[in-house]
Amino acid sequence: ILDGETYSYLNPAHLAMFGYDHPYELLGKTWRVFYPPEEIERLETEVFPIIQRDRAWHGETVGLRKDGSTFPLEVSLTLNDEGGRICICQDITARKAIEQELEAKTEQLEYFFSMGLDLHCICSTDGRFLRLNHQWEKMLGYPLSELEGTNALDFIHPEDFERTVAAMQHLITVGEIAGY
Repeated sequence: ILDGETYSYLNPAHLAMFGYDHPYELLGKTWRVFYPPEEIERLETEVFPIIQRDRAWHGETVGLRKDGSTFPLEVSLTLNDEGGRICICQDITARKAIEQELEAKTEQLEYFFSMGLDLHCICSTDGRFLRLNHQWEKMLGYPLSELEGTNALDFIHPEDFERTVAAMQHLITVGEIAGY
């Protein structure tokens, strides 16, 4: 909790997140100790006007630990009736790592779909096309928009139909197919 520019209360979790052990290290000090200079400027110029207008703000910023290391931080700031600020912070380092990993996997999937010379698709468990690569359009002549949502089994050769249905059932129950 901030009274004006300085802290009047810090809970143990907040202290630990920023690498401090005792509240007395920070009581009476400015909120600026928790942010690098470029974030202080951004908060003062972009965020504080929003807080004054809306009485609250929620977003991401960069925190500064006691040891000088930085980390991604999700912050909720609320003005109380006395003009002080209530600050709730969460270290989002793990979430950001997962987001980066997901982004990398998405880029790999995009590359796989865009560069593949074979017919690649993703289907729902009921066999409907969710995603197809452009080779479908090249080889079959149908626009992708026309194929998406249709049943993949409609495009299976009759001789392969039973084997394909069995493979789809195996995928649904076991979770993987090897050597289809």
